[in-house]
Amino acid sequence: MVEDKRAEEAMDAIRTGDLLIEQDRPDVALAVYQTSLNLNRALAAEFPENATYWREQSVCYDRIGDTLMKLGQAEEALTAYETSVKLSTILLRVDAADIGFSEDLAIGYNNAGNALVALGRDADARERFELGIAMRVRLVEANPDNAILRRQLMVNLIKFGPTSADEASCYRRAREQALWLASAGELGENEAGIPELLGRKALEAETAAPGDGRSNS
Repeated sequence: MVEDKRAEEAMDAIRTGDLLIEQDRPDVALAVYQTSLNLNRALAAEFPENATYWREQSVCYDRIGDTLMKLGQAEEALTAYETSVKLSTILLRVDAADIGFSEDLAIGYNNAGNALVALGRDADARERFELGIAMRVRLVEANPDNAILRRQLMVNLIKFGPTSADEASCYRRAREQALWLASAGELGENEAGIPELLGRKALEAETAAPGDGRSNS
């Protein structure tokens, strides 16, 4: 089928773009990702009931955003990331139970936050990071035995900690995930000290002196 051929070409373009990024050729990769986006747009227009083509557009926008960040074009990257967020939000409304859509949205929020940090818009960045973490919390609550989702939440909380209004809380919540992972045998030998480390970081944040830019709550 012509549809299948174009879908395959779109996927091939994504894979080629990823390879070009590995080869440190972001300028070329950008054009290839755009080709995949255009193919998926056309497919979505012809087959609007097929969520795959809409989701692939979201993936393309994320890849385009990542590439623009590498090229130092944070403003353009933010536009791409925000478009990805909009698409993922629509898809999640259609199927709220789809883990993939929720994960896509969490990634989009985090990416947008990174672009906003690069643009010096820290308050807006914190808002996006918080939305991404909230999405990951919901994913963990809905899938409590999923170690991958718990690890992703832990990592996001650790990264967000230094810029959060409540740094100590971020580390405490990250520690909760680390303890679960440890009890489930999901922490490697070199990661065994993570729960203790996070406990120390939470205590340090709690006792930090006022005015040093860290939480003392």
